[in-house]
Amino acid sequence: FQLQFVAPSSPEKKVPPPEPPVDYNDQQHSKENAPPVSISNGASFPSVSQDVSKTQDAVKHRPVKDSDVGVGIRKHPHRQTVTKKTRTYTIDGMQVTSTTMHVLGAKEDMQMRKQQLQDLRRLQREEARQKQKLQLEGASLVEQQERRFQQEKAVLTRQYEIDMEAMERKQKREIEDAEKMQEEEMKQAQKRLKYEQEKDLRAFKDRMKQEMKIMKQEMDMLPRQQRKDALRMKKDQMEHENHMKEADFIMQLQKNAEATIARMTQKHKEKMAALERQFLMQKHLLLRAKENSDWELEEKQMGEKYVLHRKLFKDEYFLLRTQMLARHQKELAQAQKINQEEEDELVRALALDRKKLPKMLRNEAKTRSVMFKESLRISMQV
Repeated sequence: FQLQFVAPSSPEKKVPPPEPPVDYNDQQHSKENAPPVSISNGASFPSVSQDVSKTQDAVKHRPVKDSDVGVGIRKHPHRQTVTKKTRTYTIDGMQVTSTTMHVLGAKEDMQMRKQQLQDLRRLQREEARQKQKLQLEGASLVEQQERRFQQEKAVLTRQYEIDMEAMERKQKREIEDAEKMQEEEMKQAQKRLKYEQEKDLRAFKDRMKQEMKIMKQEMDMLPRQQRKDALRMKKDQMEHENHMKEADFIMQLQKNAEATIARMTQKHKEKMAALERQFLMQKHLLLRAKENSDWELEEKQMGEKYVLHRKLFKDEYFLLRTQMLARHQKELAQAQKINQEEEDELVRALALDRKKLPKMLRNEAKTRSVMFKESLRISMQV
């Protein structure tokens, strides 16, 4: 009866049902700490407080932002911590109390992250060990190659030094033999020249004596009175002429001997010069052969060095490629694992929300109905 009376008497004072309660007075709190609009946390009635306690699971799954650090801090990284916060505020003159529960560390992500970091450090140590091992092997190969090159160079140099020393000894021996032969030949030539000079001088003296005998025979044919003076004059004249001829003859013999000795000396010098020229050509040929051998050895060594460094570069490239592929596979596996865990967590949260949604909707509908009835009662009293 009362409802029927109120309806016709004051139709203009009839107000529509109010919207769900909103926290108008809690302006000092941040938006992150404000309760969700969908949760009424409403009235001071017993049924409303019970509904608020039933709807806390929806608040549990609210994402925690950076500004929520003041709400609760995880005391230990490996332990789950549950933090409750009770807030009291007034809606339409009615005091409302809501309790929010935060669960920190609901997912053991710390252990997984720690395991990932350990795997990454282990992979880095293994990569560094492989790289260091490859570098040590490469340095050892390069050092062995350098030692082998030095040994080959030393063997080649020593061989040519031995050949040069042997050739120099041979040339020195040949020069000494040639000098001895020339000295012996010079001695024989001097003896021969001396013998020929003595022979020519005896023959010359014999001719002089023969001419003296002929002159005496011619003087004997002269008369006795003229013979003595003519013989003495002719004899003095011939002795003087013979003395001059003998001196000229001896001088001529000496000149001939000196010319012969000079020709032999010049011949010996030319022979020694030709021999030294021949030895110098042999030495130059040996030095040229040594230089050619050095160039060939250096070219071969440069080719081997290029092959070794190319091999080391390829090994380093393949090692780096293998390490990058292994790191990529490791990171890909970790990312897939994280994504799978997040997906599983989202699936579980979605399933839980779907499971709780009907109950939450019923509680919210009941709360709205109670609040609507209460608002009607208040409006009718007014």
